[in-house]
Amino acid sequence: MNGNPISSTAISVQMAYQYYIENKFIVNRKYQRKLVWTMEEKAAFIDSLQKFYSVPLFLFANKNIEGVTSFEIIDGMQRLNAIMAFIENEYPIKTSDGEYRYFDLETLSSTKSAMDNGEIIQRTPKLERQLCVNITNYPLPFSFISADEKSIEDIFRRINSYGRQLSNQEIRQAGAIGLFPELVRKVSCIIRGDVSPHDQLKLNEMKLISLSNKRLNYGIVMEDIYWVQQHIITIPNMRVSRDEELIAWILSYMIMGEQVSPTSYTLNKLYKYSISDDENLSTKIEAQIEHLGSTTIQQWFSSIHSFIIDILDYAKKDFRTLVFSEEYSEGLVRTYQVIFLALFELIIKEKMCVSDKAQLINKLDKIAKKHLLGISKSKWDAKDRFERIQSIKGIIKCCFKEATGNNVLNENWTLELDNLLRLSRIEGSQYDFKSGFHDLIENSKFNTKLVQKIIEILTAEVNKGPQTYGYVIVGLTEGEKDFERFKKHYNTSKGELFAGTDFYITGVEDEIKKYYGGDGDKLQNDILNTIKNTSAIDETVKNYITQHFRMVKYKEHDIIVFQLKSENDPVLYNDTIYVRKGNNTEAVTGASAIKDFYMKIFSNK
Repeated sequence: MNGNPISSTAISVQMAYQYYIENKFIVNRKYQRKLVWTMEEKAAFIDSLQKFYSVPLFLFANKNIEGVTSFEIIDGMQRLNAIMAFIENEYPIKTSDGEYRYFDLETLSSTKSAMDNGEIIQRTPKLERQLCVNITNYPLPFSFISADEKSIEDIFRRINSYGRQLSNQEIRQAGAIGLFPELVRKVSCIIRGDVSPHDQLKLNEMKLISLSNKRLNYGIVMEDIYWVQQHIITIPNMRVSRDEELIAWILSYMIMGEQVSPTSYTLNKLYKYSISDDENLSTKIEAQIEHLGSTTIQQWFSSIHSFIIDILDYAKKDFRTLVFSEEYSEGLVRTYQVIFLALFELIIKEKMCVSDKAQLINKLDKIAKKHLLGISKSKWDAKDRFERIQSIKGIIKCCFKEATGNNVLNENWTLELDNLLRLSRIEGSQYDFKSGFHDLIENSKFNTKLVQKIIEILTAEVNKGPQTYGYVIVGLTEGEKDFERFKKHYNTSKGELFAGTDFYITGVEDEIKKYYGGDGDKLQNDILNTIKNTSAIDETVKNYITQHFRMVKYKEHDIIVFQLKSENDPVLYNDTIYVRKGNNTEAVTGASAIKDFYMKIFSNK
């Protein structure tokens, strides 16, 4: 830290809330854990403020982002979120009369203004005004430091190591730098669903991807997370990042093979958890990731994960029930590793594909009860895991055949679409969604103007800056009213609401059936011909869109994906620069506005 000073001061809850709505609080996901406090934990902290109990220090790093002062939270993120969520009426606290009461929004001018504008709704019963004033006047102990990123991560690790507030895996991840820790973190976010477009988020964005219990009306509900649904990891263990440990064990085998032992001791070495840890294993895995490519390894994991989801959906059973039974199970974290990695070896390493899905499910039915009994009590090292993987692989291999042509796993887009929808809640300007290419009226024709509009939207999305991706997804209907119109027009009952949004996943298969006699190639030809015949974009942009255009599977639905990426210059549509303003596309007009756009967005290319 080079002797940089530390400043401390008392900041009232009211002032802290003002900082919050001004987006001054920043969360760095490279070391900060998830928002995991339950409503009870949040309410208990607010009760401490109400009773003027002493609370621990809040620690921040001073940051200057594009000339604006902000504060990166080092210690106190859960507590800050508890304060802001209470003020915005997301949960009540229990008062002395036994009632659960909500913060009075008229206590602060900022919350009253938000209430008057319909941005926050006052819930009842309300907490007594004086108690609300007492809470907002509470002096929070804030400390600020000036330090580089490495020092900040080291401070975070030390604070949480000695207090043991975090689990071993969270501390490992906190100060870890390298390809392996980054890969574990990214894959874990993808599977949990708490993905974000970048590592640094505003505190008020964090709640959109926080892990919550069912009584908190935002974020990702714990019970809906894959690991919990499949009875592999419990909710308490999710809160201490046991899922990241499981993923780290799986990834280490995928990268290094049987030589890596699935133990906490090995993870410490892979993460260089302690200064005394031998760096040899960490160096080896970093070199192997460099050789294979992080993106490739991530795709391997996602492919096997999607394959397992497909098998479980087909079997109509969760993982525990399929491989053990509803009555008995044991060692599910170890069992999952064995089955996942057996599939990995067959599908990825040996380039096979399933030949008989029904037969595979039959083989997997109670496979752990028959062949992995005692796995939780037996010795568990690299040799033990490898032998069990080979055993399961031998049992199910008869259900596979040599794959030919493209890898069909890449066409299952369930995981990717899930995460794009979640990302759109944080960074909506880079994502857009359409229901189809025919208007919901009788005798409708293929809408070439919609394809042109999609191209315009793509150019606007990527004009956010250099090396920016933009997506338009077709096969989603927004809002219940349009969903009902869709069902009536296509005489279908299919469609499902995506949790946490007002999007219904409807697909384009009904459109293909009605207008193309079930031939999806005809729809794709209409789309691609429209793109190829347009003069609104240059050939490079046209080629990118057509090469990355694809129709993919999302569960039972066919979804169409458009994608574009900017390079180092803005992408023009009809010789005009378009940008996204919320959900709208606007042209940048006038010499001054165009100059300002270049200076702010593309000057640092």
